[in-house]
Amino acid sequence: MFEFAFVKERKAEALLANAAANIVDFAEQLSQPERAAALAWANAALIAGKEEYGRELAHAPKKMKPELAVKAILHFGAYRRQIEDAIESVDNRPAHDPAISAFKWELLGAQVVIVTAGAALTKDARAAAKSIFGVLGEAIPYAEEAVRAMTIYAKTYDVEVIPAVPNKKGDKAFLLALASSLPPMFRAP
Repeated sequence: MFEFAFVKERKAEALLANAAANIVDFAEQLSQPERAAALAWANAALIAGKEEYGRELAHAPKKMKPELAVKAILHFGAYRRQIEDAIESVDNRPAHDPAISAFKWELLGAQVVIVTAGAALTKDARAAAKSIFGVLGEAIPYAEEAVRAMTIYAKTYDVEVIPAVPNKKGDKAFLLALASSLPPMFRAP
């Protein structure tokens, strides 16, 4: 379906405003290992997204072309909506079911990518991206625990736990690298 650019921009602005306003509060509801898993998920999505949205997504989101930022926000906003629509499938599961944590880290990971791409568009998104990566950086010491949880989830449900990254296997070593590092633009100098 064809949509005018300004309609897409308005949709992206609404998704971005919602994500930027709520992301840190949502992250604070997750355990540290869930936050580290969300960091892994977001890092994988940023790396994978370089092909479609440009290198800037993963390395310098403020320099993204606005139309590519809008496209990324809409894509990850749609993904976030799919996750939210699936809440009923995890609602009645026991608390120890790995799908519950996976639901949380994927939802947070999608929001992280939304605000990261949004850094090209608004000051609020730039501030939200900086804040959320600060929160996720505090979870890095829990990366090994996150990888254990992600591996259990992958084996239990026979699923991939991160977006597919070209030329990379989603093995434990790669998951650990993703869960224990911040994107270059958010690392301390």
